[in-house]
Amino acid sequence: MIERAFRLTTRIYWSVFFLVATLTVPLHVLYATIFRNVIAVSDLHADIEAFPPLRQVHGVGREQLGHARLAYWILWAIEIAALPLLVRAARRISDVDAKGGVPSAADGWGHLVSAGAKGILRAFRRPGPLLVGLAIAAAVYALTRTIGGLLVEPLSDDRAFAGVGLVEGVARAAAAPFFLVVAVVVARERT
Repeated sequence: MIERAFRLTTRIYWSVFFLVATLTVPLHVLYATIFRNVIAVSDLHADIEAFPPLRQVHGVGREQLGHARLAYWILWAIEIAALPLLVRAARRISDVDAKGGVPSAADGWGHLVSAGAKGILRAFRRPGPLLVGLAIAAAVYALTRTIGGLLVEPLSDDRAFAGVGLVEGVARAAAAPFFLVVAVVVARERT
């Protein structure tokens, strides 16, 4: 099953990547724009945590760090909540590919409006293959984020936020196909 899922992933990778990127990139660029001051002083976060309550560096104190962390966890929650929708959209992309068509992210998103969730949530009841896909997705995410971080590092502190948001959104989109397509294959077997 895993081998079949990875063969399918290689065929529809870019369609699923763009599907996920249309969600993650805008969210993370918006987050980075809102918290650009927090990102600009990212090297000082540990020191800022030790500051007295009202002390700040470039407008960032403990309170701003707390808000940024909370917003980051909210982004995670949004993305996790979107997983069933993304699996359904990835399934549509897979179906178009299986019929010999040219799948696209637009196919996936367009199908969400008219399709039900029948069978998709069943994939989450079979954790073995999903854990393998999740492990590979986590490795791809970590590598993409590290490489992107190296590319963003030369940017000045006041401009780095845009690169950081873009890298985070792209890293998540690069990793997602390895999990979503496994979920599609598992859901197909269960239905």
